Amino acid sequence: MNIRETNAKNRQALDVYHTSGKHGSAKVAHMMNKKRTAAGAKPVTRVDVWIETHTCKDGSTSKTVAPIMGQVKQLNSAQTEEDSEDILQDPLTKVLGLDKGGRTRGVGSTVSQTQVLASIPAQEKLAELEKERNAKDQTINVLKSDVEYLKSTVADIKDWCTRNQHGSSCSQHEAASTSSVATTPAPNDCSFSNNVLYRLLDSQKKVAAHGKVIVQDVQFL
Repeated sequence: MNIRETNAKNRQALDVYHTSGKHGSAKVAHMMNKKRTAAGAKPVTRVDVWIETHTCKDGSTSKTVAPIMGQVKQLNSAQTEEDSEDILQDPLTKVLGLDKGGRTRGVGSTVSQTQVLASIPAQEKLAELEKERNAKDQTINVLKSDVEYLKSTVADIKDWCTRNQHGSSCSQHEAASTSSVATTPAPNDCSFSNNVLYRLLDSQKKVAAHGKVIVQDVQFL
């Protein structure tokens, strides 16, 4: 009997068999995580992979798998996120029992339960680092937006000063004292005063800088 016939015979003896063809659990998990990452969803668990690899393309399951699938899905929808990541407490263990023989359901036929448990701390650390990276990326995007807003605001102020420096007939804006503060750009019927301390606001209306406008020689750093 050749290897092909042996595999066919072994498959017929199985009560619960997968429908993923030549793709193993690791390959399926990789493809699922790739889609979830693009959608911004959390990574798959081994229960998600097991459900995927035991469901036909048309969404159906075999007669022998259907009762087990129903129990797994019911427990999976009711469990906490913490239990879903614990292979000793997840729905597959509760329905099918502990994995044996150096393989782990939803992970791989050559990956033992001990290996999976040993890798959990590293996976948790990786997930924590990924979360921190995403938070930093969001902060960077906000800062980039603020910088663009400030550039636009400074350009508008520079243009306003240049226009008023060359032939504007508007009246002089008097300052009450050198310590007075203007929180908004001067109105169209007046010019900036050298004695006024101005506040430059960012896109979130927070003070980004303080300074005075020198109309005679407009300079921006």
